[in-house]
Amino acid sequence: GRRARARTRRRGEAPRGGRGARMGKSAPLSTQRYDAPNHVLLSRRAPRAGALKRTRRLLAQWREVHVHGLGAAVAPAIQLAAQLVLESNGKLAAWTTTSTEMLIDRPDIEDDAHDDGLLGCPDDESGWDELGDSAPEEDRPRIRFNSAVHIRLTSAT
Repeated sequence: GRRARARTRRRGEAPRGGRGARMGKSAPLSTQRYDAPNHVLLSRRAPRAGALKRTRRLLAQWREVHVHGLGAAVAPAIQLAAQLVLESNGKLAAWTTTSTEMLIDRPDIEDDAHDDGLLGCPDDESGWDELGDSAPEEDRPRIRFNSAVHIRLTSAT
């Protein structure tokens, strides 16, 4: 069954289901491969000092640490890695790759039947869920792409 979720609207927010309904943003499916103890995923809101401290701590524990930035966090990820390389006096090397990540913006709906983030995807052998192909345009998940940077920091000692 579906459980109704109590939620208050913010000032200026459009009512649900109408034009301009809020879209929830889900993490890229590819972030699962970066979910390891020696990986740092930066966001644009992450405090720079906290990310720097965490990365230094990981470098003390691991020979290799990976720093990832998506979208607006690409520049902070590069700046963080550059600062660590400069501070290391040649004891740290960095290798950088870039990618394009697929993101799914899903409608912010009342029930939590779809909290798995797989809106518009087959959830069983019966086919597409009700927010898939037959749903109105404003209720369908939106797919977009964003740039990402992946920096591998390797300690020489």
